[in-house]
Amino acid sequence: PIEKIKLLEIFKTARNIFELDEKKIKKITNSAKLIEILKSNKKIEYALEIYEKSQKEGIKILPYNSFDYSKVPSRKQKIVVITHNLNYEGAPLQIIEIVQGLRKNNNFEFEIWSPKSGPLSEGILAEYGIKTKIVPFGDEKELPMSKKEYYIAFKKYIRLLKKEKVDCLIANTLHSFYGIDYASYLKIPSIWLIHESVDYNSYFNSLDIEVQKRFFKCFSLATKLMFVAKATQAIYKNADTNHSALTIHNSIILDDYNCYKKAVSKNEARRKLGISKNKKVAVMVGTICKRKGQLDILKSLKIMRDKQKLDDFIVYIVGGRESDYLNKMYY
Repeated sequence: PIEKIKLLEIFKTARNIFELDEKKIKKITNSAKLIEILKSNKKIEYALEIYEKSQKEGIKILPYNSFDYSKVPSRKQKIVVITHNLNYEGAPLQIIEIVQGLRKNNNFEFEIWSPKSGPLSEGILAEYGIKTKIVPFGDEKELPMSKKEYYIAFKKYIRLLKKEKVDCLIANTLHSFYGIDYASYLKIPSIWLIHESVDYNSYFNSLDIEVQKRFFKCFSLATKLMFVAKATQAIYKNADTNHSALTIHNSIILDDYNCYKKAVSKNEARRKLGISKNKKVAVMVGTICKRKGQLDILKSLKIMRDKQKLDDFIVYIVGGRESDYLNKMYY
């Protein structure tokens, strides 16, 4: 007899291809009953064939797409991006570059929403003409902490999303999970762009338990879970219950870099920074925080310098902001 776990995987394959009714499968208590249901569906033979091929060749079965493209309006598609803040940090800067690229397609109209204002709203966003909207939770918070705050924000966002006639919502980072929840309520397609390589099971332990439940639910509510690295996607494998995960690597707009490279030679750049020709130079860019482990780099470099007598290198760590972790680096 075929093991139940394999049958469940076959059914999942069939569901993803044909959007079969999943309610029946949840009531199954034994393999015999499961076999009976699978055999009663004429499409299951094809699903079995696809499943076995996917196991042999490593093919990923993408979810069934029930979106009716014939109903796409002729107007520009309104896409709202929700990001946790507008500080000079990696995730907000990255989403701005993505929006810049996508705006070249004249079929899209973008707006960036955030619960907190920041230097990016008056700087880069204003420069590129990207509309912003600050939708605060109160007390300058990046996300609602309590059940009460969550449902107050729910009403506010639902009202705004309806008013703005939003066609798609992008939630940037784990902290913007609530956007996925609110979009799902209005049946708006959503993309959850996840940057963090963390233990998501404990990441929001400080939140009210009811808000944590909504966070976990969002993994199944998002139309797409999108990651910036395959290693990050692998961490969330068990959360990808709808088999909707996809990795698209981060990229940068090179125009400014290329202009600088043409204008300034390597030797001139070294001279401006006071670096001699015989020094090796390394750069680590990213918000300085415990999760990114810059302190470990410093400790390793200290060992190399003290024990191995290596002093022919300079390391620039870029991304400092006031924090206890930053203070620990001055040792």
